Amino acid sequence: MNFYNQVCTALLTNEFTDDKSFAEMRDAFDQMWSNFTGQYLRLYREIHIDENGEIKEETDATKRLLKGTLRLEWFNPRAVRSHKWIHEIDDDSYTIENMRAPKRKALTELFDWMFQRLDQEFKDGIYFYCWSRDCDQCESDNIYRFKHWLEAAEWIQSFYDGLEGPGHVEPTSFKHYITFQQEFRDRRAEQYNY
Repeated sequence: MNFYNQVCTALLTNEFTDDKSFAEMRDAFDQMWSNFTGQYLRLYREIHIDENGEIKEETDATKRLLKGTLRLEWFNPRAVRSHKWIHEIDDDSYTIENMRAPKRKALTELFDWMFQRLDQEFKDGIYFYCWSRDCDQCESDNIYRFKHWLEAAEWIQSFYDGLEGPGHVEPTSFKHYITFQQEFRDRRAEQYNY
């Protein structure tokens, strides 16, 4: 069974996805993966960024903490909900520990696979910082992550094609991405005090 099917079976099988079409399941998978990514980033920031906004070095201990917390808070509840629905278990006290050993082993392997895949996406990601000012004198900036250079090049081209005023794009790093705080400034409103 491929990665997509394993994840859908283990995490997305429930009363809400029982009669969905392939396209709807794909959307549910994309939404679930986006949620997983968001939780990874939230926990990464909590663990690796100190009170001064500086990034602490990633160690084996911090990676284990990130992985363990993500498993307990995000993965296990979804896996238990799907398992209970598939097997028609109506017991609120049922946990992952109540599952048979081969099922727990398969879920552990699936989570390890998911974590490794996402962690590698962030480590191998291509990051670009952009800043622009539109014709109404509104300034904003952002950082985008891309999986490959073609995707980045297409986005950069569309960014420059859509500019209404000055703007620029520059490569940046994962460290900048993880600590980035977006800014927005309306210079026209400041000028006229509204």
